[in-house]
Amino acid sequence: MASGPDGLIHGSAIRIYVDLSTTGQAVAAEVAEALAERGIVTLDAPVSGGVRGAVDGTLAVMAAGPAAVIEGARPLLEVFGRVFHVGAQVSAS
Repeated sequence: MASGPDGLIHGSAIRIYVDLSTTGQAVAAEVAEALAERGIVTLDAPVSGGVRGAVDGTLAVMAAGPAAVIEGARPLLEVFGRVFHVGAQVSAS
């Protein structure tokens, strides 16, 4: 886990964490909160489109987080899919 004993949270270079999993809002919010305590910004960016979308680079990336951070990450995310900005922050609600 990103915030666990051996997690990314303990890295000295990490500034932005992009979570591409589909674990759900509650887990995303828990991880984002823990990382924020260390000054790490989280983008919750689950993907949809299956294996075919991954192979074709046409996944849908539903990104939640600060607009400026999403825009900065957009070129990387667009390598494998189309980015949809769905919210300003990661939250459990």
